[in-house]
Amino acid sequence: MRIAIRVSELANPLTGIPRYVHELVRRLPDVGRGHDFLLYSHRSLDPALDLPYPVRYVRRPLARAQAWYQIGVPVALHCDDVDLFHDPVANVPVLGATPLVITVPDLSAFTHARMHRSRLVLSSQLLRLAVRRARRIIAISDATRTEIEQRFPAAASKVRVVHLAADPRFEPAGATDLDRVRDTYDLPDRFVLFVGTIEPRKNLARLLDAFERIQE
Repeated sequence: MRIAIRVSELANPLTGIPRYVHELVRRLPDVGRGHDFLLYSHRSLDPALDLPYPVRYVRRPLARAQAWYQIGVPVALHCDDVDLFHDPVANVPVLGATPLVITVPDLSAFTHARMHRSRLVLSSQLLRLAVRRARRIIAISDATRTEIEQRFPAAASKVRVVHLAADPRFEPAGATDLDRVRDTYDLPDRFVLFVGTIEPRKNLARLLDAFERIQE
């Protein structure tokens, strides 16, 4: 089977969805034996990403941001004779007959629209089309699956939960490493570590409030 995956998010810093895409692509050689993979992007990607498959650059035929995707991608899928297209950003081309799989990380653009940029909120409206057209919908958690089923009941049978997995390098640190980190950042024996981008929808204010209450 020939499978194409959208990887244009890898042009952004490797947080959130870009990190998910990078780790997914890096692990495919271990689980995707017997299949051919193509990576689609309209943005130049850093060679240091060391991707295991060739990148097919689908240039924008028009100036609009969605043009490369809604026009260029269906053409590329047809020319490359692709059997399945996976979009890890929950988007799909309007045109074309190639079977589609999408990953839905969450529905926060719907449930907490005010915490997102207006452009992202507008783009997220394409999720309605994506959910309808996709053969399979990957939810990264049971909570996301529940949200999808509640908002799009007709798509419930297509949803599969595939939990995110930790890279093997994430393992309990030894005492020496812990002491080194504590010394570097002047940390106490016990502390709370937040890993993520700093933005309103991460609700850091609530986290700090909870931490203060624990201290009391």
